[in-house]
Amino acid sequence: MSKHTPKPVRRKRMQRTIPIPSNVVLVDNPAALQALTVMRDERTKPAEMRAQLARLTSAIMPELMKDLIWSINSLNTPLDIAQGTYQGRRVTLVPVLRAGLGMLDTALGFFSDVRVGFIWLGRDEETAEASCYGRNLPPNLKHDHVIILDGMVATGGSTIMAVNILKQAGATDIRQLFVVAAPEGLAAVGQAHPDVMLYGPAVDERLDDRKYIVPGLGDLGDRLYGTE
Repeated sequence: MSKHTPKPVRRKRMQRTIPIPSNVVLVDNPAALQALTVMRDERTKPAEMRAQLARLTSAIMPELMKDLIWSINSLNTPLDIAQGTYQGRRVTLVPVLRAGLGMLDTALGFFSDVRVGFIWLGRDEETAEASCYGRNLPPNLKHDHVIILDGMVATGGSTIMAVNILKQAGATDIRQLFVVAAPEGLAAVGQAHPDVMLYGPAVDERLDDRKYIVPGLGDLGDRLYGTE
């Protein structure tokens, strides 16, 4: 190795007092982590935040797709017969507004048979509890792969509420893509909905006194759309 070649840096694992539940898949590949690094930086502007969130979604979605149902069928190429991989179930993407909208366009590009629903959730800054302002969901969710798109799992309240809404609407197969999570929130989701798998690049250290993720990246919705 040349003396000018930098030595590889080994990532240190954080010591957590709350274990990560078994229904959480950490997708800590370099593409996802690099995008997350730019998003964490307080100097990053909204346009770049949106670009990096799309990049991060692209890095996480293939890992989530491994757990979906696929079918193998024959097809004719110009020269011979080949085996092709096809979507085995319809997918319904459900962004949680606002931050989930930043993942939607990228996620749509991964599926051929896909619908979109929307859930509007807000957070009470005094209590840190989630409130639902509205929903618009497609019918007949029972046999779909339903994928929630939401940026943060802090207390877990928003995820739990979104899953409750989807289960009440008939969904039986639910997953979520996230950007950053706190161990407290993942534990709460794991206890309330152990059947729901969550996929993301980072589980941070803790929640602070205001129930914000530390070190986190601030309010993702505000940073995406310049409403700080």
